[in-house]
Amino acid sequence: MRVRLEASAILVDLDTDGVDLAIRVGSGEWTGVEAKFLLPQELFPVAAPSVAAKIKAPQDLRHVPIVRDANSSLPWSLWLDHFGIDEKALPEGSSFTDAALCLDAVIAGQGVMLAWNLLAQDALADGRLVALFAHRAPTGLGYWLVKSKLRRPTAAMREFSAWIVSEIASSVERAR
Repeated sequence: MRVRLEASAILVDLDTDGVDLAIRVGSGEWTGVEAKFLLPQELFPVAAPSVAAKIKAPQDLRHVPIVRDANSSLPWSLWLDHFGIDEKALPEGSSFTDAALCLDAVIAGQGVMLAWNLLAQDALADGRLVALFAHRAPTGLGYWLVKSKLRRPTAAMREFSAWIVSEIASSVERAR
């Protein structure tokens, strides 16, 4: 099986763009596609182990730089509200226009960021990052594997679907 991976924020048309399968983030309700739920998107703060050692309670976040993704539509309040903390109480840290750059800054010890499972998975699994608290805030969004409703899945599409489901489950388990 040959796989061509194309990363894009553009919503492809699975009927006309020559794409067999796509992974989308959202509610799972798109017209013209069949969507298979992969996993929920949940938010939680992460830090490098050296920074994490200074944080014992959610209130301690008021004393460390907060690394922010300037393009994110997911506010810290989604996670903070659970603890009754106002987002305005968090100090400013570096700001980047890409979540991967935020993650790199946090791995380098520049502060704490609000991450999600697939973004931080590898760094959590190998110890470069620590999830600061057990609480994970649901975003109401999830990751979905989608295919056109008009096309029958090929053997390669079925094989890839089974593989990606297995890989995600394995990655989630390793990061726990």
